[in-house]
Amino acid sequence: NAKQTCGKYFKQALQDYKEDKLNTAFYKLGLSIHYFTDCSQPMHANNFTAVSNPIGFHSAYENYVDSIKCNYQATESMEVKKFCVDTPEEWLRENAKRAQADYDKIVNANTKKSYLEGNSKWKKDIDKPTGERLQDSMQTLAGFIDFWYKKADQ
Repeated sequence: NAKQTCGKYFKQALQDYKEDKLNTAFYKLGLSIHYFTDCSQPMHANNFTAVSNPIGFHSAYENYVDSIKCNYQATESMEVKKFCVDTPEEWLRENAKRAQADYDKIVNANTKKSYLEGNSKWKKDIDKPTGERLQDSMQTLAGFIDFWYKKADQ
């Protein structure tokens, strides 16, 4: 599962880093980060897949997010968000809980209905919570990377 795979690559990246295998260390850290950030997407954190009802909404949402993400860039005023946990698996779990809390803001009766009717109202409805989710994801990712570097220095 994602939690175990994230942890596996995180730990392998640490080991490679300590053995001065920097190319593979940072590649594996990137793999770990992929799983970590995937769980910050509310549909992923709630197992709402491409074949969940309504079919295609997951893909349409991800395509829409791709088109608006440039509106939600990291800023200097953002703070690194950290969790009081000590394993990458726990970090992923905490990050997923944050995304799960935002699920109903994005996947609900109104957004599903609008999507099925073929109008773009659902995009307007999910824009703000999606932007907040993107920014939170950047902040927790910064914390996850900081966590990795602290482990690497031990």
